[in-house]
Amino acid sequence: MGFCPFFSHQVPFPCPEDSSCKLWDGDCVFNRQAAGGGSVMEFFKSVQFGGGGAGEGVQGYQYRWQIDSAGELVFLTFRVPADFTSLTSALVIGISGYTGDASQPMSIALDSQYGVLDELYRLHTEADALQDNEEGTSTGNDLLSWDASGVLSGITAGDIVGIRISYHAGVGGISQPTYIFVLGLAFKYS
Repeated sequence: MGFCPFFSHQVPFPCPEDSSCKLWDGDCVFNRQAAGGGSVMEFFKSVQFGGGGAGEGVQGYQYRWQIDSAGELVFLTFRVPADFTSLTSALVIGISGYTGDASQPMSIALDSQYGVLDELYRLHTEADALQDNEEGTSTGNDLLSWDASGVLSGITAGDIVGIRISYHAGVGGISQPTYIFVLGLAFKYS
């Protein structure tokens, strides 16, 4: 098992035995052979900034931004790697702070802006007004994921991508008296 520098803190992060690591844009990129011989790469990009009252901090040992009311936003920016050909998956990862009915999903809204160098930074914009977490339930302190591929449908290698993640107050009129600790984006591509 090898080690890869992780973020700018140079904390050792073990690589799976069937992959190689390389440092890219301050994060580790993991390369591994996919079924059929193709290569799947992935990286994780942490949230970088919050606004509108979002709270920065740590949950356990994990850096996060907390969103829990309308107008609270978190942002992340990354560059699509040069070897990108297609998006496999893009998931916003967070921790549930839900204290109500755990059978209800948690909802966020996603927006993106992207373009390559020498283009308008927001040449491409996409929005997903309501995205329920993939797991469909929201037990407190569980890791949850939200599909972000809908706001990345036109990305190409070299695009500089900005994603805005905002709190959504409820699903189908159900109030969510809770918070979400947003950790970042898990990005897989080939």
